[in-house]
Amino acid sequence: MKNVPIIGVGLLFSETIQEGFNPKDIYQSPIQTISHAQLQTELGKISKLITAMALKGATKDELKRAVRHSMVIIDAEKHQLDYKQSAADHGISELLKKYQPEIYK
Repeated sequence: MKNVPIIGVGLLFSETIQEGFNPKDIYQSPIQTISHAQLQTELGKISKLITAMALKGATKDELKRAVRHSMVIIDAEKHQLDYKQSAADHGISELLKKYQPEIYK
């Protein structure tokens, strides 16, 4: 799979929506799963990961996984979405190990 230049990462959001990915359909939780403070922390983490991935030549498929997870995080507080299940489903820990190994030292 071809690497995505950093400028093309924004287009992945649109492409993901066009493909029909709707976090509310998949990750709806009956209880509140994230506080506002934790939401801000998680948004920072996923933003840094996506940036690192783009700069280090991640494939389009890898970036799409991170983008989908970021979409879940964005709506997690408002729509009670299970962001932890999303992280597991999208292999975020694997992406962190690959593209931000300094976090795992």
